[in-house]
Amino acid sequence: MWFELLLGWITSGNFYISYNVLLNFLKFVSLSLFTLELYVRVLAHWVAHCGLYDVAISLVIV
Repeated sequence: MWFELLLGWITSGNFYISYNVLLNFLKFVSLSLFTLELYVRVLAHWVAHCGLYDVAISLVIV
């Protein structure tokens, strides 16, 4: 009985629509995480650069 319901659901097109929705959601999450990682890397590089620059200035002043 459940097999017939599953088969009917797959052949009705709902499976294809659900699959596309899930696939697009996973692409969105993946791209969002990549963008967040890139932003964090740029921010970390900027903070490290500013920190090293401040240390260099303090060494020159002292």
